[in-house]
Amino acid sequence: MAVVGDYQVKAKAETTKRLIAQLVNEELATLTLCPDTRSPGVIEGRITPECDESRCIKTEVAQGNGCIWRPKDFKVPVTLCTEGVEVEEDNPGKIFEFI
Repeated sequence: MAVVGDYQVKAKAETTKRLIAQLVNEELATLTLCPDTRSPGVIEGRITPECDESRCIKTEVAQGNGCIWRPKDFKVPVTLCTEGVEVEEDNPGKIFEFI
């Protein structure tokens, strides 16, 4: 049973990374890159929906080419931020609903 659970966790993570890449590539959300203040050398991505900049998704970003983002460029879980509340999330359904 542990093997099935491992596949489910990996599948959820891959789906989440694909969702984030598509949101950014399709310009349904805006990606802003900034250095992570907690970890030197790490790039933090802030993804904001086009219609509401009071919310954002924070994620660690691999050095991408900036033109086309790939799922492997993003790390999960991501942090959903709204009105001073930050929640870690790896469920693509919840992330899509948030955006």
